[in-house]
Amino acid sequence: LASGGRDKLVRIFDLRTNEELDSLSGHRDAITSLAFRHGTSTLFSGSSDRCLKSWSIDDMSYVDTLYGHQSAITSLDLH
Repeated sequence: LASGGRDKLVRIFDLRTNEELDSLSGHRDAITSLAFRHGTSTLFSGSSDRCLKSWSIDDMSYVDTLYGHQSAITSLDLH
């Protein structure tokens, strides 16, 4: 499970143990949307900082940032 919010962190939880596994930092404003790429461990996060970031949950690491949005990213849809 992944969650994000005003603390600018993506938090990863293990639902079997209800424990937080890790937190991922990098956004400069509130995280407003999260989506996993189907069939992978790649997570995307959108933020009020107008950036879209990708993360590897296998490695609990940052992968890339996509810039260019003119306003906050409020939703994600992956295919």
